[in-house]
Amino acid sequence: MIWAHSGIIDGKRYFWLFDDAMISMRYAHNMARGFGLVWNPGEAVEGYTNFLWTLYMAAIHLLPIPITHTSLAVHISNAFLAILTLVGLPRLVRSLGGGLMACAVASVALALNVDLLFWAVSGLETLALTCAVTWASVWIFEGAGTQQPDFRPFVLLGVMPLIRVDSIVISGCLYGLALATYRDKKRTLRLIGLSLLLPLAHEIFRIAFYHDFIPNTARLKTSGWPGRFSAGRAYVGMILFEYLPLFCIAILGAVMLRSRKIGAVVALLAISLFYSAYAGGDAFPYNRFLTPLLPSLFAAVAAVLFTAGKTRGEGSKPKVRLAVACGSVAIMAVWFAPNLMLRRPDPHPWNLKDEGNVRIALLVKQQLPASARVADFWAGNSFYFNDCYGIDLLGKMDSHIANRPVVSKGTKPGHNKWDFDFSLRTLKADYVAANFRGPITEAQATKLAEGDWGFAGAIYFNRTFAQDYYPNPMPWNTFRTVYARKRN
Repeated sequence: MIWAHSGIIDGKRYFWLFDDAMISMRYAHNMARGFGLVWNPGEAVEGYTNFLWTLYMAAIHLLPIPITHTSLAVHISNAFLAILTLVGLPRLVRSLGGGLMACAVASVALALNVDLLFWAVSGLETLALTCAVTWASVWIFEGAGTQQPDFRPFVLLGVMPLIRVDSIVISGCLYGLALATYRDKKRTLRLIGLSLLLPLAHEIFRIAFYHDFIPNTARLKTSGWPGRFSAGRAYVGMILFEYLPLFCIAILGAVMLRSRKIGAVVALLAISLFYSAYAGGDAFPYNRFLTPLLPSLFAAVAAVLFTAGKTRGEGSKPKVRLAVACGSVAIMAVWFAPNLMLRRPDPHPWNLKDEGNVRIALLVKQQLPASARVADFWAGNSFYFNDCYGIDLLGKMDSHIANRPVVSKGTKPGHNKWDFDFSLRTLKADYVAANFRGPITEAQATKLAEGDWGFAGAIYFNRTFAQDYYPNPMPWNTFRTVYARKRN
């Protein structure tokens, strides 16, 4: 699947990541070149939420790796993190009361889970966060009831909000679990305080460098959006639809087995889902915000099923025990990899667009002036592979757009705000990369302007775009048309 995120362009093999991950890569590239953590040199806007992951990407750019292969290094890093997560899963299962069979089934189920597979090859910070949550949970559960708290989970809990800023919710839950678990409350509180110095230091850096209390992307996705809660509930509803049997097994197991540890996992999942609903959900498929907690969910369900089977089978005939075990395996196989064959991550549609954006980026670099100001809806691959001045039409790197109210009924956070007059006229875009291949008719544009991705067609009806750009398409054979501003 990693190889699928590459292609031969102009005789060279290029590797790329999921488009949002390439936004962080542009920040990282600029930092490695001495410009700081910025998308455009000289403009401090926090258009990412994965500070530590972006720093790691910057470190990759300091290595003697050509820009064509930097993304491959990120892919390899995520593969290592996936393995490290799978190594920790059996320990998590055992800490929740599961045995060898539970460990084996949970591990296979996680390795085949479609959500984990998709985000493992995305290049985003999801796998790093999943690994951190898994090992922090392992160390806390293994230390349950001990006098002296283990310092290792507190290091990870302090690091997690730096991996992704909103994981402070998960960290907070695990802080509470640690406080309830360890007997030495004073030392536990000291370790919590020390670990919180990391996110505190990051917040000080944010205020000093970006002059804001939260990332620009957080404000873009959550402010000025009356329909946020409805979108968030719908997002969580889809998660429950796909994973409800597992949630039910975990809840019933916590009650029937009177397991505080499994109850803690259930509480962690519930709080995380509530926050996801509050935040408005996510724009992308494959349950990104649940994925870091999948190892905990799988471990809890495996422990419940096989512990229940063992308890029920005590004193009964071997055939009964075998039937219970086989039934447990069947349930795990069906629900631990939900609709694996029907929902398996197909990289083809995404990769065609990613490769197309790489081609656009290279054409911009090769055929446009170095001073060109290019506006685009995609902000990752189409800007990483060139050094042009970028204008993000959807506002991830634009505080003006992020602070505006939504301008569409779209339910995808981060994709329902724009101000084309500001982006094209005020910011003086020389070129605009549309989200369609022109020419198109008004009827086609009207259809594109509907639904969650309405920005794609809305630009067609903007007077500035229609008069100054649309009549001047670049003669490039690309999957999206790039338009030049008319010359006076």
